[in-house]
Amino acid sequence: MKTPLILLLTLALVIGCREAPEKDSTPPELTAPEYAKLGRDKLYVAWEFDAAREALLKAVEMNPEDALSHANLAWYWMLEDKREASMRHIELAKKAAPEDPLWVQWHGWICYFYDDFECAEKYLKEAIEMQPRQRDAYFTLGRMYYRIGREAEGLEYMEQAARDSTGRPARAMYLVLTGREAEAREIIRQIESAETTSLETMVLVPLYNMLGEREKALDWLEANYERRQPLLPWLRYMPINRPLHDEPRFQAMVEKIGAPSGK
Repeated sequence: MKTPLILLLTLALVIGCREAPEKDSTPPELTAPEYAKLGRDKLYVAWEFDAAREALLKAVEMNPEDALSHANLAWYWMLEDKREASMRHIELAKKAAPEDPLWVQWHGWICYFYDDFECAEKYLKEAIEMQPRQRDAYFTLGRMYYRIGREAEGLEYMEQAARDSTGRPARAMYLVLTGREAEAREIIRQIESAETTSLETMVLVPLYNMLGEREKALDWLEANYERRQPLLPWLRYMPINRPLHDEPRFQAMVEKIGAPSGK
């Protein structure tokens, strides 16, 4: 028997009017590497610190052997003035990759930022033993020794850091401290006029302050903000910048960055 045309039309209308099943609006779960990258981007590029913390915590939850994410969490917890958490995660980074001198060096940096000089010396020297061409470890040890009154050792380590062709900040600082201002200014000019790394332009801030040009130092601080230099959120922790802490422009920059502060 043939189906009446009216029935076919009715069936088509009913089927067409049925609501499609709702799609799941829950975003798909990211993988551990994706969370790790998201956390890095939020921490160092976007400066969205809560999102950075959550992504990095998720990354190490999914992959406890992710040394880089543990190390990045160590830097994040410093922003919240949570030293114990910071130290725990840098230890986890070293445990996950015990042969990588970078995490040992970062451990030394964190100790130095917390004014724990004995701890900083231990790990920075260990990083150098693991990889003798750790220019940044030499530079940090040099600044630390000079700061705590061990000037001869400080200059020796800064000179070691300056021997590398990429050690322009260390070379400039070494020259300032040894009274060779004209040579130092030539290196500063090179840094200002060339394609530079974030470390180089960050070091321009204390270099100009050491030369007695505080306003120029603060100008470079603001220029680093415009360049979104990834180290800037740790500005108030860097011992090298402490002479500028009372400056209103420095305080305004810390506020503008909006990093967490012991909350």
